[in-house]
Amino acid sequence: MHDIPANAHKVLIPANEPVIIISRTVAAPRELVFRCYTEPQHLVRFWGPHGSTMPVCELDLRPGGVWRQVLRFPGMAEFPVTYVFLEIVPPERIEMRDAPHGTRFGDELPPPKMISTTTLEAVDGQTLVTVKIRFDTISARDATAATDFVKVITESDARFAAYVAELPRV
Repeated sequence: MHDIPANAHKVLIPANEPVIIISRTVAAPRELVFRCYTEPQHLVRFWGPHGSTMPVCELDLRPGGVWRQVLRFPGMAEFPVTYVFLEIVPPERIEMRDAPHGTRFGDELPPPKMISTTTLEAVDGQTLVTVKIRFDTISARDATAATDFVKVITESDARFAAYVAELPRV
């Protein structure tokens, strides 16, 4: 997977596994990419598709911690989303699952419908970002793939690449 040029996505949807895998190389060091993916002051600047904003971003970065967000779309339509962190390995891995909106740390949860694992791999001063979304069934994966789900992720990635390019390198 190291052959992904900057600003290009590689999308893989295996026929026999309930996953969607999206990879992209970002022209920024891994530690900076990790901070941007885990700090609200950064996330509100790029998370979501073109034209969206994130007026709510509350993040408790620890296993069992909750990330509550509200995406606002043109015309003021809002979409609340809640994730629970399963694993955090700075600066290389973030794993989270879907959760009912309003979930709090320690709440008992229903089985996940999807688990998202983001890995960050340092490659020649850049970062290979791979997001693997595992669904509970292949039919759920296929139904999601038939929507704008992948487009939303790739647009958010494009917003991120533009945002991180403007950040100072420390």
